[in-house]
Amino acid sequence: MKVQIVGIIMAILVSSAFAQDTYYKDYDWDKELKIDSMIPDRYLEGAKTADEAEHEVIVKDKRAIEFIFIDGRFTEVYLKHRIIYVSTEKGIERNNRIYIPTGRIINFIVNKARVIQKDGNVIVLDESDIKESKDEENSRSYKYFALEGVEVGSLVEYLYVAVKSPGYSGKSETFQDKMHRTNVEFDLIAPGNLHFAFKSLNAFKEVEVDTVIQGRNRWFLELADVPMLKDELFAANDANAKAILYKLDENSADGSKDMTSFGEASKVIFGSVYKELPNSVIKKLRKIAKETGVSSESDAKEKVRKLEDYIKSNYGYYDANVPQLEDLSAILINKVANDVGIVRLYANLMNELDIKHQVVLTCSRMNRRFDPDFETYNYLVNYLFYFPEFDDYLDPTDVSYRLGLIPWEYTNNYGLFLKVIEIGSMKTAVGKVKFIRPLECKKSTNNLYIDVDLTEDILRPVVKVTNKTTGYYANDIQSFYGNISEDGQEKLLKSLMEYIVDNEEANFIILENGTPQDIGINPLIVKAEFETGKFIEKAGDKILLKVGDLIGAQVEMYTEETRVQGIENTYNRIYYREINVKIPSDYQATNLHVLDMDVSYNKDGETLMAFTSKYKLDGNKLSIIVEEYYAQIQFPVEVFDQYQKVINAAADFNKKVLVITKR
Repeated sequence: MKVQIVGIIMAILVSSAFAQDTYYKDYDWDKELKIDSMIPDRYLEGAKTADEAEHEVIVKDKRAIEFIFIDGRFTEVYLKHRIIYVSTEKGIERNNRIYIPTGRIINFIVNKARVIQKDGNVIVLDESDIKESKDEENSRSYKYFALEGVEVGSLVEYLYVAVKSPGYSGKSETFQDKMHRTNVEFDLIAPGNLHFAFKSLNAFKEVEVDTVIQGRNRWFLELADVPMLKDELFAANDANAKAILYKLDENSADGSKDMTSFGEASKVIFGSVYKELPNSVIKKLRKIAKETGVSSESDAKEKVRKLEDYIKSNYGYYDANVPQLEDLSAILINKVANDVGIVRLYANLMNELDIKHQVVLTCSRMNRRFDPDFETYNYLVNYLFYFPEFDDYLDPTDVSYRLGLIPWEYTNNYGLFLKVIEIGSMKTAVGKVKFIRPLECKKSTNNLYIDVDLTEDILRPVVKVTNKTTGYYANDIQSFYGNISEDGQEKLLKSLMEYIVDNEEANFIILENGTPQDIGINPLIVKAEFETGKFIEKAGDKILLKVGDLIGAQVEMYTEETRVQGIENTYNRIYYREINVKIPSDYQATNLHVLDMDVSYNKDGETLMAFTSKYKLDGNKLSIIVEEYYAQIQFPVEVFDQYQKVINAAADFNKKVLVITKR
């Protein structure tokens, strides 16, 4: 969802001359660039401090954004100048193309690149060297410079200045990723009457105000060094990167304040979703409301379930900014819509069916966490519906989710909730930022029930498996299983049991509750039976039962590197494993003590994550209960050692082997 401010600059009178007015009109790269002067010391011959993962380093990263009038039109001019030192062969592969941006760009004023080789030779490319290609998967075209002469020890430099449609109601610039940066600069320049607000993320340096410049406002940031941020497991790598958010806040020419606000956004979104409809569309909506099968006698939750199932079964979603995909009259005929169109369809049908609801806008916390204290529209990306009567959510666009289960990246995050109000005869919406709670761990479970019978053939026992999953472990398969061919279903079932057997045939594999209507209501159940020797080894007169392998491969987190980022789980979850082993009466397990495990992390008397294993022996029947759970999404980096111990406890159980001998 894109929300734009309309009419904010009507009272501003400034010159429309471009060449005289742009702050960086004479900016260019250096005519001569000496490699030695740009290389960080640790890359010099004999230095041992360069990180092996640094295949390149950005030795200059300059970005400037200027808001200006060109031919009477409020415009954004964006400058980007980057120099990259290539330090490895992999660095060559990653930097032999420069992709040219297209988003919001009207035209380029400058667009060029060059390679400076170790011997000083320079290869320059300009707009005439731009190539075009097409992505076969999505049919989208893209343009790029194909660089020649890139070698280890060379510099890759590119500079562009682009005229863009202005983005001022909430944008961001990220200055940290898997590449180390030096000589970082950021400028934002605007007419003297326009004032921007900024927020630095993840302990990044605060933006400063230029007090010398005349007739303009300029905010800037300069940093000699920004370290790389390596990807880490169980971390929100993108959201944790150092970055700047900015938005237009005030216009002193007409006294406007809080120009980018959730209050203003709420009104715009309300007008978009609940726009007045022609009578012909209203009549069709009333007819469709009857076709949904929603009864006025049903409770609120049942009404929503039926409506959602009807829409997701009869209307398609297509992610494209096309007017017909937002127009209800076209949607009702073509049965396909984009996010705005689908939300309009739901909202209007819910009004017809008297279903109380609130539109919610949020974003992925893995990309950018929604900050309730900095009102900017780049948080307002993804639609949800909230139902205050029973306190639950619905994702209107994704068919792999149903009421009560929404994409996990939108949870444990904030969102803008729109409550419709009436003022006299007029309706509008009031927005309020609220927390979108994550799903409890008990609602996203992966349970395994395994029976191993060693009494008939101890070297090739019968293994029975029942896997019951709920929540995020079940919804993907439940959403599409019924739509794939019989052959495809057979392949899928075999893949789900691959960890039990490799190429052996199962006696049977069956799946239950594999429909979209089961999502969030019934567990997905897969049952199977095998005769397999995969978990058995014979060592002299001993039988080795690889009991740990029965739960499948587990994630390991063994690393000597210091953890940098806090922990970010995708979702709360529970793993429950019940393994029952029937041992022949003339055999015994001699090392059952290895099955006792208890690793957990507690805070304020509450266990937030744990891995436990315990056993019970009743005659020749051995029962092993393994439980692992994570009941909190985020943990500070200081807790990483405890988190690592719990994760690795599961991997350690994976290695458990029972020794079975004759009595």
